Amino acid sequence: MEEIKRASIKLKIYGEEFDLRKPNLKEAIDYQKKLQGMNEDSDASEQMLEMLESCGLPKDFALSMEPDHVLLVMEKLVPPKKK
Repeated sequence: MEEIKRASIKLKIYGEEFDLRKPNLKEAIDYQKKLQGMNEDSDASEQMLEMLESCGLPKDFALSMEPDHVLLVMEKLVPPKKK
Protein backbone atom coordinates (compact mmCIF):
# COMPACT_ATOMS: atom_id res chain seq x y z
CA MET A 1 0.00 0.00 0.00
CA GLU A 2 1.31 3.41 -0.92
CA GLU A 3 1.29 5.94 1.88
CA ILE A 4 0.81 9.65 1.27
CA LYS A 5 2.33 12.00 3.83
CA ARG A 6 2.21 15.75 4.23
CA ALA A 7 5.21 17.40 2.66
CA SER A 8 7.53 19.52 4.72
CA ILE A 9 10.63 21.43 3.81
CA LYS A 10 13.57 21.89 6.12
CA LEU A 11 15.33 25.20 5.49
CA LYS A 12 18.22 26.90 7.19
CA ILE A 13 17.69 30.65 6.94
CA TYR A 14 20.29 33.02 8.34
CA GLY A 15 21.62 30.22 10.54
CA GLU A 16 18.22 29.23 11.98
CA GLU A 17 16.54 25.96 11.05
CA PHE A 18 12.87 25.86 10.14
CA ASP A 19 10.62 22.91 9.35
CA LEU A 20 8.00 24.43 7.07
CA ARG A 21 5.00 22.56 5.77
CA LYS A 22 3.65 22.90 2.28
CA PRO A 23 0.28 24.69 2.15
CA ASN A 24 -2.84 22.58 1.85
CA LEU A 25 -5.16 22.96 -1.13
CA LYS A 26 -7.50 25.39 0.64
CA GLU A 27 -4.60 27.65 1.63
CA ALA A 28 -3.20 27.59 -1.90
CA ILE A 29 -6.60 28.44 -3.42
CA ASP A 30 -7.20 31.24 -0.90
CA TYR A 31 -3.73 32.67 -1.59
CA GLN A 32 -4.32 32.63 -5.35
CA LYS A 33 -7.74 34.28 -4.96
CA LYS A 34 -6.26 37.05 -2.81
CA LEU A 35 -3.55 37.70 -5.39
CA GLN A 36 -6.03 37.70 -8.26
CA GLY A 37 -8.28 40.14 -6.40
CA MET A 38 -5.51 42.70 -6.09
CA ASN A 39 -5.11 45.64 -8.43
CA GLU A 40 -1.83 46.55 -10.14
CA ASP A 41 -0.89 49.07 -7.45
CA SER A 42 -1.35 46.61 -4.57
CA ASP A 43 1.50 44.96 -2.71
CA ALA A 44 1.36 41.18 -2.24
CA SER A 45 3.68 41.29 0.79
CA GLU A 46 0.90 40.88 3.37
CA GLN A 47 -0.53 37.85 1.55
CA MET A 48 2.94 36.28 1.38
CA LEU A 49 3.54 36.93 5.08
CA GLU A 50 0.21 35.29 5.98
CA MET A 51 1.04 32.24 3.85
CA LEU A 52 4.54 31.91 5.28
CA GLU A 53 3.27 32.22 8.83
CA SER A 54 0.58 29.57 8.27
CA CYS A 55 3.32 27.26 6.93
CA GLY A 56 5.54 27.72 9.99
CA LEU A 57 7.78 30.73 9.38
CA PRO A 58 7.22 33.36 12.09
CA LYS A 59 6.04 36.68 10.68
CA ASP A 60 8.63 38.67 12.65
CA PHE A 61 11.39 36.51 11.21
CA ALA A 62 10.06 36.85 7.66
CA LEU A 63 9.91 40.64 8.10
CA SER A 64 13.63 40.63 8.97
CA MET A 65 14.54 38.83 5.73
CA GLU A 66 15.70 40.33 2.46
CA PRO A 67 12.81 40.50 -0.05
CA ASP A 68 14.54 38.19 -2.55
CA HIS A 69 15.03 35.59 0.16
CA VAL A 70 11.34 35.72 1.08
CA LEU A 71 10.52 35.06 -2.58
CA LEU A 72 12.89 32.07 -2.60
CA VAL A 73 11.10 30.56 0.39
CA MET A 74 7.71 31.18 -1.24
CA GLU A 75 8.87 29.42 -4.41
CA LYS A 76 9.91 26.40 -2.32
CA LEU A 77 6.46 26.24 -0.73
CA VAL A 78 4.34 27.23 -3.74
CA PRO A 79 6.24 26.63 -6.98
CA PRO A 80 5.30 29.09 -9.74
CA LYS A 81 2.86 27.84 -12.35
CA LYS A 82 4.45 26.60 -15.55
CA LYS A 83 3.16 28.35 -18.63
